[in-house]
Amino acid sequence: MDKEKIIERIRKLLALAQSQNAGEAASALAKVQELMARYEVDGVAVEMASFAEVHAEFRISRAERPATYALQLAVACCRAFGVSCIWDGQGRLSFYGDLARSELAAYAFTVLGRQCVYARKIYFGALRKRIKKTTRIKRADTFAEGWVSTATRTLGRLKIGERETELLQLFKEQKFADATSIDPRKSKTVNGQDAAYFSGVREGRNARLEHAMSGGCPMRSLTA
Repeated sequence: MDKEKIIERIRKLLALAQSQNAGEAASALAKVQELMARYEVDGVAVEMASFAEVHAEFRISRAERPATYALQLAVACCRAFGVSCIWDGQGRLSFYGDLARSELAAYAFTVLGRQCVYARKIYFGALRKRIKKTTRIKRADTFAEGWVSTATRTLGRLKIGERETELLQLFKEQKFADATSIDPRKSKTVNGQDAAYFSGVREGRNARLEHAMSGGCPMRSLTA
């Protein structure tokens, strides 16, 4: 039998092993032990059966290194749903951990990411053209940082247990063995950044998570 099917069967039997019926519970547990021995399935594999990698639909940019606001948004989504994420070096993110929560994190990143990029575009377009383009870009990036700081405030933070944290690390080591840490790209300070940031903070209050979604580089771990 396919090992994934075996693990799923074991998971269902483990649920039965919690039955109030002592005979049913004992029978289920005995079957679990038999299947694990026969198919050489260890307890860790069973624990990680609900873990998966989920790709976010939205690519916030194609830059090799993410802007600070992109990193902040990704980290906020990870913390909100108790998962981790991987950056592929071309702007594509995937979240991993508990499948249901990884899907929620990917959804949140996609919905908020699209709103953030749109708000940044509007802000950038309103800046006077006589200002150097590099200055306008930096101001727009800072605006986006302020936007994210407000837009993600209501996401909160899901605290996961020590064991799940260990399993997340193990999943990363198994699936993303070559992953390296990456920091956001940084640029020099420019005039008008403070005002840009607080403009973003104000605009971020308009973010809505329930907005509907329209429809070969090394993997890297995002770090705060």
